[in-house]
Amino acid sequence: MVDGGVDGFCLDITERRLQPERRPTLVVNVVGTFTTEPLQASLKTWCAAATGARVRVKHCGYDTVMKELLSPDATFAAAPPDSSANFVFVRMSDVKDELCAALAAYDESAAPRATLVVVGCPNSARANEAEMGYARKLGSFFGVARMCNLLERVWFAEAEKFLAPSEVELDPVAEKIGAMPFSQFTYDAFGTVAARALAYSRRSPPKVVCVDCDDTLWRGAVAEVGAAGVVGNLALMERLAHAKAHGVLLVTVSKNVEEDVLAAFAAHAEEWPLKADDFVAHKVSYAPKSQAIREVKQQLKLTWLKDFVFLDDNAAEIAEVQANLAGVTCLHVPTERPDDYCRACWALDTLKATREDAQRTTMVREEAARQHGAKALDFGAWIASLELRVSFTTPQGAEERARVVQLSSRTNQFNFSEKRLRAFPEPPAEVTLVTVVDKYGDYGAVGVLVVTESRDHPLEARPTLTLDHFVMSCRVLGRGVEQAMMSWVGTLAVARGCATVVVRFDPTERNLPARQFLSAHGILPGDGRSPATRAYDAPRIAAIKFDPGQATTASAEQVEVRVDSPRKENGGCGGAPVPLGAHDVALRIWAAVGKPRAADVVGDTLEERIIDAVRQALGRRAAAALRADPSTSLVSLGVDSLAMVRIISLLHRELGEIDAAALQRAPTIAQWVAMSEGVPDAEEADGAGCASCIRLIG
Repeated sequence: MVDGGVDGFCLDITERRLQPERRPTLVVNVVGTFTTEPLQASLKTWCAAATGARVRVKHCGYDTVMKELLSPDATFAAAPPDSSANFVFVRMSDVKDELCAALAAYDESAAPRATLVVVGCPNSARANEAEMGYARKLGSFFGVARMCNLLERVWFAEAEKFLAPSEVELDPVAEKIGAMPFSQFTYDAFGTVAARALAYSRRSPPKVVCVDCDDTLWRGAVAEVGAAGVVGNLALMERLAHAKAHGVLLVTVSKNVEEDVLAAFAAHAEEWPLKADDFVAHKVSYAPKSQAIREVKQQLKLTWLKDFVFLDDNAAEIAEVQANLAGVTCLHVPTERPDDYCRACWALDTLKATREDAQRTTMVREEAARQHGAKALDFGAWIASLELRVSFTTPQGAEERARVVQLSSRTNQFNFSEKRLRAFPEPPAEVTLVTVVDKYGDYGAVGVLVVTESRDHPLEARPTLTLDHFVMSCRVLGRGVEQAMMSWVGTLAVARGCATVVVRFDPTERNLPARQFLSAHGILPGDGRSPATRAYDAPRIAAIKFDPGQATTASAEQVEVRVDSPRKENGGCGGAPVPLGAHDVALRIWAAVGKPRAADVVGDTLEERIIDAVRQALGRRAAAALRADPSTSLVSLGVDSLAMVRIISLLHRELGEIDAAALQRAPTIAQWVAMSEGVPDAEEADGAGCASCIRLIG
């Protein structure tokens, strides 16, 4: 069944408290290499759910993709970034070198640009070998996906990875006469994929997924049927494996015996996409699961419960976690049709990944080894034993530039500013990427410094160095890296002859460690309770050093844990999400991907079969009107060129070859029936019929 995006309500895509008249407006601009108007209703519905905004969909014209991506006068270029989103729909057979180059040009534009979502759609039935040559050379959408992964304002989603094979229905008749290569059912599914990608681009993805084992990760109770007797929930495992590759940490939380859980993974090592080592922790005991999640939170040094997703088949366990850990996203996994559920789960969507994301599980395991070594040493000796090496480099290439933006958007505890980088800073700003290694392994890129050199007055002898952004991952918090970064800024200022370094600090709910660091070294602008800026002598900043014996930076464990308050996600169209209860979520998901609605009863007469085609294209009200009066004008019911293409395609599928041109000239289904039955005057129908409203697209 069509995803419908309902499971997106489980994370940030929730019901909104905003009154309709107070909701912001989001303009969605759409272009494709095929007719996109059938996406209208689906995009409007699910983009509204994804953003909490009133959505207005604007179609930019048939097959004008390159114009919209490249022209400074195009609709895409004029779209305000805070109140618009741009969508491109392409098929694999449409992918050429020029498309990748155009996407890169859109992203690199110096002018502000709205978020761009590219949806990769299946090939149509008419794709020929010549069209497929380039796509095959790239390996499906690999080239486009790889390009978009490195871009800052462009997001790519391949539709078939979100949909079941049964959801992709080709329509060769509608493609031939109206450039509409898919059924309306499939167009609706594409709309949900686009909305999911938009939702992902506007929210912070989860950092940790905690998953139950028995009847969730696998079918059966391992204590009862044995390790070899359980059957893996492969759809869920594949989604979790994909999330892990994109930087999400996995944890098993199970009321079981740990040896049994590990034995299950060992018994199915060849067939399951997940191994025991893919999890950073196995919290297996008979303690409350909220306690296990709390221990994971402390172990991983995270403070925000909204970073966690919890999956379980047991409603009682879901309720226990919800009651004790407000803010954790709890998803009740149904035991029936788990494949549909997993495919429709917005909360597990992952679209972009950096090199650090792919290595995150390994990094956490290395950190556990460091902490184990710390138990035998005092803090100073332990720091010395790590043999930390901090490097400062200018970001090179698209991947490192993407990592700069990612660090800014994801880092909350050690971030001097409440601002987030939406794009890589342009000159005169200078960006430095900070990497750290020690004897246990590579932490990867953990920090970003952005500085700007300026003079307050043209005649001023010595310039000033302004620290625009100071961001550091909490993975290296309290080990001297923050002091090394600040000292490097001061040393750079001294080397350039700058008299002072300007530091700005914006207090937030979550950056207490950054405030304590600045206060400990006497360089906290203001009182730390409100945004403030102050200039400090450059040599003073350069002299900052790390003293393990006097370490005062708050670690993640020391930061007070607060109950999560609603957040407005980035972008101009946000709202205060209201999380749904587990039972409500399950009902909504089941409504979208569970039991299909009973099919309408279609009569045997030709008239009834034609009316049913109209119903599928226009809805039940139109069908009821035609049943009441078959002579009702189709124009009065809203039949336009797109609806006519869809009706003709449905009739072609039902009745075989039909005369589409003749049907265009008949204004009522009564005349259609007469034409089909060979009534002589059928083509002498009075009036303009549908000719005035029908413009078939080639």
